[in-house]
Amino acid sequence: MMGAYITGTDVAGRIPNSRLAQLTAETGSTVDPDVVDEAVSASEGEVNVYVAKRYAVPVDLIAHPDLAATFRGFVLDVTVYSLHLRRPPVPEDIIR
Repeated sequence: MMGAYITGTDVAGRIPNSRLAQLTAETGSTVDPDVVDEAVSASEGEVNVYVAKRYAVPVDLIAHPDLAATFRGFVLDVTVYSLHLRRPPVPEDIIR
């Protein structure tokens, strides 16, 4: 599934596959794409709550290219953090 700002592929680019499998799989050792998609969706929703006061959401990153990198980076950070919350403790470098 593709989110409004990021995709599961973006998440996989940030978290090594073996770690992503640990964070998402309830059993086994493969990445659960449904869990990744849920995390992306929840993170995008959280970001949208904050920016809805200023922009129509989801923010059209084509119409606002100056926001694209910032939005994608922020949503990706929130998504990575929320996935790590599934298997605490969250590493210090993720909390930053």
